[in-house]
Amino acid sequence: MMLRTIFTRASILSVLCSAFISGMWMTAQAQDEAALPPLPKSPASWVNSAPLTYEQLRGKAIYLVFFEETCPRCRAAWPDILAAAKANEKLPVVYVAVNSGTPRAEVERYAQQVKITWPMIVDADRSFEKEFASSSVGEISLQNIRQIRGITAAGKIESLAYDEYDMAIKGLATGAVWKVERAEVPPELVPLWQQIEYGSYAGVALPLKKAAMSNRPEVKSVVEKMQAVIDAEKQELESEAVAAAESGNKYKAHETLQKLNDSFKGYPLNEAAAKLKKELPRDAQVKAGIAASKQIQNIERQLANAKPQLKDKLGEQLGKMVTDFPETELAAYAASLMKNAGIEPPVGTGLPAGDQKPPTIKSGTF
Repeated sequence: MMLRTIFTRASILSVLCSAFISGMWMTAQAQDEAALPPLPKSPASWVNSAPLTYEQLRGKAIYLVFFEETCPRCRAAWPDILAAAKANEKLPVVYVAVNSGTPRAEVERYAQQVKITWPMIVDADRSFEKEFASSSVGEISLQNIRQIRGITAAGKIESLAYDEYDMAIKGLATGAVWKVERAEVPPELVPLWQQIEYGSYAGVALPLKKAAMSNRPEVKSVVEKMQAVIDAEKQELESEAVAAAESGNKYKAHETLQKLNDSFKGYPLNEAAAKLKKELPRDAQVKAGIAASKQIQNIERQLANAKPQLKDKLGEQLGKMVTDFPETELAAYAASLMKNAGIEPPVGTGLPAGDQKPPTIKSGTF
């Protein structure tokens, strides 16, 4: 049975405050999305971490260290950089190291030698570095050996001092928030807290239930706050799914229920969302959306080498997806394919902001 907790007033106020600030961050991020280089999606492009997304890091600041692995001065600087990060570990800042132009195996060896446990981006083809060129990073080389950039909680890219680490971290943290304050978390709950901070709720139900049995008030308090975060985000998605269905956007409701299913394993849906889950697989719009989400992968492959006539035809198909499935990941991805191919997507369709990625393809059941 799912853990049921009577939340303290402090827990509820904390969650509402975090939700409000996160909402502000989402708005700012939507405005500045074009300025944020997309984070790599492939697990092979990350060391010490699964792929991270801006959605997972919502509300937090990001401290990025671009470095050249053959540079002695870069290597010598790491102890001070890591010490500054450790000293400020309770601040809502996520640390990411970026190495460009080097194979993964070499980056892994370097991380072990220098004792970097942060998430590391293996930018083997230098694509991430090039995306950051607009923020004046430039090519990382022996002539430009170390660059530090920050992404604020409002989604703005900043150039940070490369020798005043402590000051730069504290400044970057301004306006950023944890979902649950790191300073309140007992050491034994830190791994569970990290999962919740990054939105990895699948599999946390049982550990939270066990932690709630603790006799220590400080543990119980933090467990209540973490559970409140999960419940608030789950309820928000459930309401979003039901509202989408009631407005006639059944495929958006379907996508939202997929997200709920993937993100909140171990937590049952509320009555309205559970009823919707049973009804949607039979809906014609949902069936059409699932078919389109399968079709779009084939369209993407054809677009790569399409001649003008075929390109126009594929563009029409993508445009139909944009207009037929508004405010969905499917529509957003179709529009992004059109833009990348130099085709103007339809306007006024309410495309969602954020990373545009291939839609999840699943059958009508969850």
